[in-house]
Amino acid sequence: MPLSIPQAAIFTQDAHATAKASRVGLGLTLQDVKANLRVAQRTKKKQGWEALLGQLTQLREASHLHDKLK
Repeated sequence: MPLSIPQAAIFTQDAHATAKASRVGLGLTLQDVKANLRVAQRTKKKQGWEALLGQLTQLREASHLHDKLK
């Protein structure tokens, strides 16, 4: 059964409202993803610095042991 013009107008308005809400939701999701990527990048960088600090600490301890053996 074909839609009447008022029914078609209602469906069109509903579709527009749904699309608009979806765009807003996608925009918020995009912001969340960008924020999570920044956190992940910072975490990876911090882990790299912590690994380097561990290696430097071991190097310093080895240097102190070397000095004691002299």
